[in-house]
Amino acid sequence: MGPCATFVALLALGIFLNYLVQFSKVQTLPASEAPMAMWQRHQNEDLPERVRGVLWMRGNTCPELMLTLEAAAYDKASRELLLPFGTGYSWTYNSDFAGWLEYGAVTLNMAFLSPGKLRVVFDEDFRFGTVQISFLGMGLSGHLWGMNNTDDVGNFWDRVYWDDGKWLFRYDIKKVLDAGGKKLPVQSQMVNSTLSGTVVHGSTCGLTTQVKTYKQLLHGDFSLLQIFLSLLFFALWFGLAYFCFKDGTKAPYFHYNLL
Repeated sequence: MGPCATFVALLALGIFLNYLVQFSKVQTLPASEAPMAMWQRHQNEDLPERVRGVLWMRGNTCPELMLTLEAAAYDKASRELLLPFGTGYSWTYNSDFAGWLEYGAVTLNMAFLSPGKLRVVFDEDFRFGTVQISFLGMGLSGHLWGMNNTDDVGNFWDRVYWDDGKWLFRYDIKKVLDAGGKKLPVQSQMVNSTLSGTVVHGSTCGLTTQVKTYKQLLHGDFSLLQIFLSLLFFALWFGLAYFCFKDGTKAPYFHYNLL
């Protein structure tokens, strides 16, 4: 194996091992408990109260339920928020097959050191924000959405999208936990919808219907398991790299048998 091929193989292995570590950080919480866990993890007092707290994506037909913008990096001057996909306790996903697939996809972003981010830029009053997917610092063309606040305090929002020169309604968003961690009445409505198997109708993620699960997946923080896996995988990767390069670029044959 030549030096370039060896380097690429080791790089791919390193990314894969990092993916396994990131994927193992999954936590499963009931929809009734997940909002508080998210709020306890992320409290950004630099953000206006209107956009703080935990939001329920009520009409979203993707296999996801909640998010918090407080997990994002916030630039006061530009009123811009950048939220890397897969950030711990920032988003929740269904615990069914579709939810696990989406969780696996966003976790892949973490394995590649988070090139994909959700970018939100608000107006001066924080009543409307443009939403775009950013990859390596560049916005993806053809994907422009918005968040339009429909009340006076930031508890109700419309998720809109830009099409043919105008903003069109996609689905509604409701706040279930406010900036101070207070449970809002809407949270009971959200929890009951997951317990009763309420069918959500809409048109996101290429789906027209979705049932949200009571058990939700979250990307968590490092635990003793992840620390152990990180050390184990680093030792494995370092050992392979050492044997690959110690005699030029040739690695002992038995290592390939192990892989």
